Formats: sequence, C-alpha cells, structure tokens
Amino acid sequence: MPRRLKQRFAIAVWVLLLAALPAAAASGVRVPVPRQVIYPGEPITVEQLDTKAFRKSYIHRIGAAVSARQLAGMVAKRTLLPGKPVPRRSVRRAYQVERGRPVKLVFRSGTLTITALATALQSGVSGDLIQVRNLDSGLQVAGQIQADGSVVVAEQ
Repeated sequence: MPRRLKQRFAIAVWVLLLAALPAAAASGVRVPVPRQVIYPGEPITVEQLDTKAFRKSYIHRIGAAVSARQLAGMVAKRTLLPGKPVPRRSVRRAYQVERGRPVKLVFRSGTLTITALATALQSGVSGDLIQVRNLDSGLQVAGQIQADGSVVVAEQ
C-alpha cells in the first residue's frame, strides 16, 4: 500500500473514531454522586445525591454504587467528594450498637431469661458477634446483636 494511501486511511479511521466519541459518551452509566462533601461517619441521604454519567468500565473498575438506594441510609467511611462516584467500599451500614454505649444484655436458658445492662466494647450491626462488659459484674462476654439492638449471650 503506498504511503500516501496509508496516511489517508489513518486519517479516515481517526475521523470515524472522533465521530463516534459523543455516542460512546452517551452510552455511559448514570450513577449517584454526592452534591456536597460528605465526611466520614456522616449518614448519607437521597437528598445529598445527584446523578452523573461515567464510562461503564470506570464504574466497574472502582466498584462504584450504581443506584441511590445502595447508598441511602449508609454511613461514609471516608470523605466523599462532590461529583465523584462513590465506591461501595467507602460506605458501611449504620451501626446498631456503638462502642462505649450502653446495651441491653440478654441471657436465655430454656424458660429463664436474665437481662442486664452492659457496655459495648465493639460497634456492630444486627447479626454481628461483639464483646460487651456487664456493668454489674464487670465480666466481659461475647454476644450477638439482635434487630432491636440488644445483645444475646449464648448458653455455654
């Protein structure tokens, strides 16, 4: 192929690629982005979110949340910047039990139920196994967080 023909072919390919760019940008994925800075520990609400289009490969690579429902009610683990997609690893579920806060400690054995007040030594959500300290005895025990925020200690 003559050199001049190769140059014209290369130019034609570039023209076709440049013409396809707007179509490629339009095929992007719209994902939720913060409207303002969201700081670590701050709960995320739908009102704080907007949507913006990004390339699908970019969203997949960073593991970004693709809907506002995935982010609503979550808590930021790091600072989230406006207009930037939110990686799923940058948010967590809101804790039901906070470290250092009082919790209801429940022990059940058959028909016997004993309740006491304890201090959570770890934070967690429903289903997590955490350490707590009984306020009356000072004894540390492990228990599972329940949906109501209480901690149930298993019979040993």
